[in-house]
Amino acid sequence: MDEHWIYDLVIPRKDCTFIQSTYLDNKEFLPAEVVKEIEQLKYVDENYWRVYGLGLPGQIKGLIFTNWEQCEAFPTECKWVVYGMDFGFSNDPTALIKVGLCGGDLYLDELIYNRGLTNQDIARWIGELGLKWTDEIIADNQPKCIYEIKKEGFNVLATFKGKDSILAGLDIMKRYNIHITKGSVNLIREFKNYKWKEDQAGKATNEPIDKFNHGIDAVRYVCLAKVMVNRKRMVKVGRV
Repeated sequence: MDEHWIYDLVIPRKDCTFIQSTYLDNKEFLPAEVVKEIEQLKYVDENYWRVYGLGLPGQIKGLIFTNWEQCEAFPTECKWVVYGMDFGFSNDPTALIKVGLCGGDLYLDELIYNRGLTNQDIARWIGELGLKWTDEIIADNQPKCIYEIKKEGFNVLATFKGKDSILAGLDIMKRYNIHITKGSVNLIREFKNYKWKEDQAGKATNEPIDKFNHGIDAVRYVCLAKVMVNRKRMVKVGRV
């Protein structure tokens, strides 16, 4: 199942109380065959057992990332901090993600995640966030967008795109423990839902579904830039 809205919109509210219960809390009133059917789920379907046996939210099968958790805030001291950007407009959002390496782990903070932004809008927003020319931004390889944002005084480089670059970037991300700030609601939603395509037999393939990946793509661009040995493969757009 996909994430349920109740976990994001209702449970965090201060005027709501979260009570977690399972069949065990009502076991004495349940028919024996019902109890047996529920307990049999642990041998039949792990996801159903989580929901009906343990009272936990269901998990999507074939998730790409399980190496992440939420954190309160982005650390103040990092080995490096780089910003990743994925362009969108009408159907897809433009995403700007702050990425930092601290204590060997990756930390992520969602700064922009909006549709309908022009390049001028993006540049203005970047300025309002306090970024300077000294802050490196690794962006989707769209020369016109990069050129127009660079004209406003921001250090934007285009990511390398080539054969297997998506899988290479995902592989790099999976090498780290990832911490996502609690305020990064759209990025968290992506990590909860980004999964591998399945074949006709229902088995996960080695190809991700092109959905729930805009913020993740922005992070992937940064990881490719920071870990690739040959940085010359990065496409650079000159300062105007």
